[in-house]
Amino acid sequence: MYSTIEAGINSYPEALAVDHDGALLNFSSMDGEPTKGLFVSRPIKLDAPDVLKTIDTVIQRGHFQQGHVQSVLYGSRDLFNWHLVWSSKDHYLRGFRGTPYKYFRIACVTTLAEGESVFGASLQFTPRQANQLR
Repeated sequence: MYSTIEAGINSYPEALAVDHDGALLNFSSMDGEPTKGLFVSRPIKLDAPDVLKTIDTVIQRGHFQQGHVQSVLYGSRDLFNWHLVWSSKDHYLRGFRGTPYKYFRIACVTTLAEGESVFGASLQFTPRQANQLR
């Protein structure tokens, strides 16, 4: 991905960086326009990396208006091949059942206004028991 950022600056809670020209960039200040963004989580193991699991609920947590966060859930069994499990136009992923996977990733497309933020997610899952007759 093309970027002009040279280095990030450790200045929590502000989001500061330096570009290739040496200019200081402040990503914390907004000019009143909503900011579009995309974030993808690291692979989620859910306390049991070798057990197949089915996620049935994902709720994004934060301070934002309805519809400003869109969610997508991906699943994998080998950490290389990722498959779409479910997607939603809002911050709720629920009411679905599907193929069990070992690992999951959550991707969110956001359009956040000033003062809005995403700070976590709640997950509900069911492990697949291998020792039960089918």
